[in-house]
Amino acid sequence: MNAELKEPNFGSMAAYSYLSGKASAIESLVGTLAELKPSSNAAADKLAAEYRRKLAAISPQVTSLAGAFGDSYNLPLAEQVRRARQVGALIATVKPTGPDLPTLIKTDPALAVAYHLAPSCTPLSPSPSTSSTAPTTPPTTPLPLAADGENYQACTDGNCEVLVKQSARFAVKGKLLTVTVTNGEVNVSNREADGSGFTTGLTEQGGSKWGSAGSMTEGKVSGRNATAAVLRFTSGP
Repeated sequence: MNAELKEPNFGSMAAYSYLSGKASAIESLVGTLAELKPSSNAAADKLAAEYRRKLAAISPQVTSLAGAFGDSYNLPLAEQVRRARQVGALIATVKPTGPDLPTLIKTDPALAVAYHLAPSCTPLSPSPSTSSTAPTTPPTTPLPLAADGENYQACTDGNCEVLVKQSARFAVKGKLLTVTVTNGEVNVSNREADGSGFTTGLTEQGGSKWGSAGSMTEGKVSGRNATAAVLRFTSGP
């Protein structure tokens, strides 16, 4: 599953940031899995269906604990941590009863090739095209053309599509963001002078939003590989 759904490490990420957008992220994953068409691998289809059922089963509880984006902001820190740990425990229950995806990839060459060609899949090593003795290298999946290239000033008004290579720091509608791309995972963080801020992961499905009522900004991945990503930011009510 996406890195953003894993149990949090509260030593490096605030409980509030972990809770923010978690309910919508799970709902988005359930919808994406429901739209998958049958493949030639029955075991893979079974695995996708099982993930969908289990995510759908915990979705109401996650929504109750996490709420909508920003709902937990005014909760005491201890309550934020308690809720975040409960959400993390729920997500940890979403495990396959049969072979997991890495196991299936090892047993089906066609599935392995499809996995390694998919731009959003976490790289596995070694890939089916490399020998066991060959050194591993990060995938260089071609990225879509970013409308604004690396012109981060285009993000000032909250609407842009930019390329980030490994890391960048720029303002998006009044928020100074630090964006990192590490092993295909895209994270965005903001820290204000008073110590407040947020940290969140970005995906192709969207769902990562920040701001205040009437002025929200959403971050979404247009394409990515191991070390770079094209990101789209949109702002509005």
